Amino acid sequence: MVYKFAFGGWRLKLLRNAMSVEYKVDWWSVFREILSSHSPEKIRFPSVSLVKEEDGFGFFRIGEREFYFPLSFYSQSLLGFIYWEVFDRKVYEGGNCLIQPGDWVVDAGACEGFFSLYALEKGANVLVFEPIPELAKALEMTLKKYIDEGRAKVFPLGLGSRNASVEMFVSRKSVISSSFSKDKIDYLKEEWLDFERKILRVAPLDELLRSNLLPPISFIKADVEGYERELLLGASEVIRRYKPRLSICTYHLPDDYIEIPKIVEGFGLNYKIILKVHGNTLSIMHAW
Repeated sequence: MVYKFAFGGWRLKLLRNAMSVEYKVDWWSVFREILSSHSPEKIRFPSVSLVKEEDGFGFFRIGEREFYFPLSFYSQSLLGFIYWEVFDRKVYEGGNCLIQPGDWVVDAGACEGFFSLYALEKGANVLVFEPIPELAKALEMTLKKYIDEGRAKVFPLGLGSRNASVEMFVSRKSVISSSFSKDKIDYLKEEWLDFERKILRVAPLDELLRSNLLPPISFIKADVEGYERELLLGASEVIRRYKPRLSICTYHLPDDYIEIPKIVEGFGLNYKIILKVHGNTLSIMHAW
C-alpha cells in the first residue's frame, strides 16, 4: 500500500505533541492516524433507519440495535458516525481500561446513549448523565428495559465541580457539540457558534455519593465537551474511594491532554495513564 500525503500540517503537530507529552502515549494509535488517508468516502458509517415517529421523538434502528432520539436534533450522518466510534472503533476503551461484567459505569455526556448500550451489552450497569431534557427523555425511552431491571438509571443533569444552574450552549445542528464550557465556545471557529443558551443543572458526583445515591463506581467515561476538568474535580471523593477506570476525553480544549492527566495524578492513586489518538489529536486519556 502506498500512502500519498505530505508529512506536515496536523500530522507533524500530532507527532510533536505525542513526543513532548510526559505521559505514556498509545503509539499504535498515533501511527495509525498519521498513515491514514482521512478520505471520508473510505469510511462507511452504518445507515440509520427511522422506524416511526412518536411525540417529537424518532424510534431508530442501526443494525439490530434500536433507540429513541429527538427529531429536533436528528442528523443521520452524525448518529452513524457516533455509532461507528462507539461500536466499531471502541474509542472509550484502551489498555486495561476495559468494561467488565458487573461494573457500575458512569456515562457522562450520554447524548444518544450508544456508549450506555455498549456497556450494558458487555454485562455492566450504567448511571447515565445527560443535562439536555429532550435527550434525557429519549434515553429513558431507549433504556427502559434496563431501567426496569435495575441495571440503568438516567440522571437529567450534568456533572461538574459544584451544585448549580449553569448556562449551556446547545447546538441544534450538532447536539454532540453542546457544552457548559465557555472556554470551549470561545475556542471554536465562528462558523460553529450557532448555539442556543439554556440554564441547566449540574452537580458533583461526590454529592451523589454523600447522598447515598451511588453504588461502587468501577468505570467513568466522560465526553462532556470541555467540562471534563470540572467533572473530575467534583468526583475526587468517588475516585479516591473506588479508583474507577477512567476514560476521559482530552481534546475539547487545546491543553486538555496535558491538564487532565495532571488532575488524575493529583489524586495520588498511582494510576497508569495512557493517551490515545483518535481524530488527529491526543483525544482520550485512559487510566487504571
